[in-house]
Amino acid sequence: MAKELPTLSDLTDLSQDEIAHALGWLHTHYPDFRFLCGPVGWLGQRWTAERINSLDPGLHTLITANLDELRDELDADKGRHVHDQE
Repeated sequence: MAKELPTLSDLTDLSQDEIAHALGWLHTHYPDFRFLCGPVGWLGQRWTAERINSLDPGLHTLITANLDELRDELDADKGRHVHDQE
């Protein structure tokens, strides 16, 4: 069974291995998005999700320091567009 995504919201608490695992997990569960984890200006480390096909409806780009917020927003976006996929 695949290891669950870390629940830590503070990037300073995550090792490079945990960040790599989280990016892989996100890519597997949200294939319509590309993901990065890195510095964003003076804000410091942030998670970034960007829709691969920018013409698709819904969330386009999300930048946050909180991994739980990223998952919640991606799940909410997926839920809003479930009828589009049927």
